[in-house]
Amino acid sequence: MYFIGLLFISLLFGQVFRIPLSNGITVYPHDLIVGVMIVYFLVWKKRKKQVQEVALGLPLKLFLLAVLISLAVNIPFYNTTDYLSGVAYAVRFFLYAGLYFLVREDKKIRWDLWLYGTGVCFSILGILQYLLYPNLRNLSYLGWDPHYYRLFSTFLDPNFSGLFIVLTFFLGIYMYETIKQKQFVFVSQVFLLFTLILTLSRSSIIAFVIPFIGYLFIKRSYKMLVALGLFMVFLFFLPLPNRSVTSLFRTESSVARVTNWQESMALITKKPIFGYGFNLLRSVQEPERDNGSASPSHAGAGMDNSFLFVWATTGMVGLAAWMYLLMSMVKLGLSCMKDKKKRMLGIVYILSLSAISIHSMFINSFFYPWIMIWLWILTGIVEQSLDIK
Repeated sequence: MYFIGLLFISLLFGQVFRIPLSNGITVYPHDLIVGVMIVYFLVWKKRKKQVQEVALGLPLKLFLLAVLISLAVNIPFYNTTDYLSGVAYAVRFFLYAGLYFLVREDKKIRWDLWLYGTGVCFSILGILQYLLYPNLRNLSYLGWDPHYYRLFSTFLDPNFSGLFIVLTFFLGIYMYETIKQKQFVFVSQVFLLFTLILTLSRSSIIAFVIPFIGYLFIKRSYKMLVALGLFMVFLFFLPLPNRSVTSLFRTESSVARVTNWQESMALITKKPIFGYGFNLLRSVQEPERDNGSASPSHAGAGMDNSFLFVWATTGMVGLAAWMYLLMSMVKLGLSCMKDKKKRMLGIVYILSLSAISIHSMFINSFFYPWIMIWLWILTGIVEQSLDIK
């Protein structure tokens, strides 16, 4: 329980507390906590000598194999420092995936309550940031985008913050049906929608609206569809400070993303089978940084689409394994939906997967640390509810 509390508290630190190492490698407090939790879990499993079958075991193994192959075949093309960045990122991804196994086994903890509470607290921090620190332009020299009058909370990025809020809102739908404090959840849900608006993140709003429309059709809640339409009208005509910068109709970022997709496809055509190596694109796209001319950046591997990122870094082999993993997760959610008592949890899981998938078309959100942790914990919750042996 102690480490679980530390984990969720550390998630609230966001990008504010980060330990930059060499070559773009960054360690967060939650990385260390997750590492300790996974090691303890493995020791406990070994002592108990219990090995249970998990739904995503094979897909995860195949994706791990694809990642290792992509790193192995590209060893000759990178120096040691650059190569270690890809290895470190792969370790982080599968370390987070370990939370899925841990949560699946630990039935004493209300992981859903911890997740939802963290999301609500994150949004509260976002409101405080919006009121007290609305301008991120003074941190541009450190590589952060100059967001102005937008809620970016401790992630220092309104797009990832928006998706985190969307995932919290969807989980709140499930929480409303499973806890007695329904009034608290209702107020929290309204508050989350308000903070989502303040992010002015179009990718997050789309990631919310499209799955939520699907949910309303499933529930046959046509009155809510009308309410959602009014919400969208209000959103587009919302009076905002410095409208030229905060407008939802701004075109600069849209043009930049289209350009990024074109550049990504150009890279993919050169190494389509095994890719450039997992998370090794930075040294491919920014060779000038070796001479110290490049400015700091937090753009990660430089690709604004998670699917193109997987294809470019692990090739067609990795993309096939990744799609198999995602389809297995969808299958897990659908299995949960078949049980009447767990139907809402399955719906929320599918909604969350849909939101991340849509959002990842514009931002590399599938591989953002906080989104990865959220998704793997939620996956563990879903499989735990099914009690798969």
